[in-house]
Amino acid sequence: MQQEKRYRYGTKRLLADIRYIVILAEVHFRLECFNECDVSVGHTWNIPDSVMSLTLIAAGSSVPDVITSLIVVRDGMNCTLLLVMRRQS
Repeated sequence: MQQEKRYRYGTKRLLADIRYIVILAEVHFRLECFNECDVSVGHTWNIPDSVMSLTLIAAGSSVPDVITSLIVVRDGMNCTLLLVMRRQS
């Protein structure tokens, strides 16, 4: 019985490791495709690579904040907005 449990745990661990490696490979592949698209758009519109990179970094760090803020407002948990609106009126 003890040996069977070890086998199951080992199998689950192996599957989790394989899943992790597959996800990392997929993220890498998608980032490579995104990078190639970014470079081709930059060269087509004569935009320097540094400007394109900084724009993507800025968008990449701002978009999650915007999405989180929209979810909070949609769920009605934004108390600070209500306080600011009450002070203005």
